[in-house]
Amino acid sequence: MLLHRAKDSGTYEMLMDLFRKSGVSAKVIMHITQPGVILDWLEDGLEAATLLPSSEVNAEKLPHCYVVDVFPSPQIFYPALVKLPSMPYLPALMDIIAGGYPFTAPRE
Repeated sequence: MLLHRAKDSGTYEMLMDLFRKSGVSAKVIMHITQPGVILDWLEDGLEAATLLPSSEVNAEKLPHCYVVDVFPSPQIFYPALVKLPSMPYLPALMDIIAGGYPFTAPRE
């Protein structure tokens, strides 16, 4: 099962493209927009696997599931800054963004 939140190009499309390019024919049994539904069904015994953002998974609440962290962590999430044109320039915010993603802790 794959989490499919939107119809535009995103993580789902990227994963499907990577499967195709590696010669894997992924059998997607359901397109689900809510991670909680996927986790509930897996915990209830559905024999399937899923790839979800780690922020959506709490292994302690899934005693019947095997949760694996992907390492090294793929950088597939890219934050964006969206602001109104009327919002003033914020030097402190721009300093944070200038460092790029993934963000690192400031050095002292």
